[in-house]
Amino acid sequence: MPASSASGRVVSVRIGGTPQSHPAPGVGIVREHGRAHAPQAATGRTSAPGRRTSVRPVTGHRSRPAQRRRAGESAARRQWAVRAGPEFPYSPARVECADWGLSPIRGARCGWCSEVTLAPEPGETAMTTPIPVIFIHGLWLHAASWTPWMELFGAEGYAPIAPGWPGDPDTVAEARETPESIADHGIDDVVEHFAGIIRTLDSAPILIGHSFGGMIAQKLLGQNLARAAVAIDAAQIKGVLPLPLSALRATLPVFKNPANKHRAVSLTAEQFRFAFGNAIPEAESDALFEKWTIPAPGKPLFEAAAANFNPHSPAAVDTANASRGPLLLMTGGKDHTVPEAVVRATLKQYRHSEAVTDITDFPAKGHSLTIDSGWREVADTALTWLRQQSL
Repeated sequence: MPASSASGRVVSVRIGGTPQSHPAPGVGIVREHGRAHAPQAATGRTSAPGRRTSVRPVTGHRSRPAQRRRAGESAARRQWAVRAGPEFPYSPARVECADWGLSPIRGARCGWCSEVTLAPEPGETAMTTPIPVIFIHGLWLHAASWTPWMELFGAEGYAPIAPGWPGDPDTVAEARETPESIADHGIDDVVEHFAGIIRTLDSAPILIGHSFGGMIAQKLLGQNLARAAVAIDAAQIKGVLPLPLSALRATLPVFKNPANKHRAVSLTAEQFRFAFGNAIPEAESDALFEKWTIPAPGKPLFEAAAANFNPHSPAAVDTANASRGPLLLMTGGKDHTVPEAVVRATLKQYRHSEAVTDITDFPAKGHSLTIDSGWREVADTALTWLRQQSL
């Protein structure tokens, strides 16, 4: 019989065993700091005084379905692990694979079918605490540009927030008036800023980032600080080699002066139209420029440009991490700033990881795809993918 949790509720976890047979409920392996202990009753709550356990699956790469779900494979063939940590603090329930007929939840995923369910004990209801979603903007856009996305995700039951980068003022007007507050912040500064925000949350968030925000989301996901990430037209990470001419032209306002590494640089309406608004009408591009653009620090661009020549580059991402959450890369086919070739080269960097890494493209969209009139298609695609991950 499964043991009682610290909260007095009975938690049974289907884990352990071999891929050929599903083990009995409540029996598995408790892992602390990577060490596997002998099979024991899994509480789902504590594996040592003061430590909580969390369900973490042995995940498979979405591009290799045959390895995860071979013909004739029964629902009993599942592998699970229980590992100490606060990443998925679901306690008042039984956790089993969705194929066993329990109701779906948002949380950890089955290593074979990428599904998980959370079934309440008799007389209880499953946890309904919304999953946090952190939206991370890129260069030249204010955090408030995520407002329509936050409203949509809030209506879908998530808990969205859109913090600015370190030094970002609360409004677009203030950011334009005080560019010095934004200047000289590099990639590591931004990563640590958002890591600090994540540490204040009760559970691991979903990250959605655009442009350099997409790079930041990938770094945080690689550090196991998020349960999933969506990287939209993400800036190139270390190891990505393609450097299309359009990307050079889009970032020329920064690179034309080496002193801009320590400054905040603004775009003109014409420069914004080339870098962001080339796939939308000129009038719409100009309106978005007036509404959302702010100065951006030049330092992240200089760091990314030198990434492949720096063995300790802040643009490096742990792409080989097999225990991270799922990642969706999105690319706009007409993007001048982060062309599709860059995003597809990023996908190749993850080839050594068995974690879920998906990609989707929008052939007619440019770099403004998160803020222009077609934003809803991109947002709905992200929502659909998150539901497919049981998040």
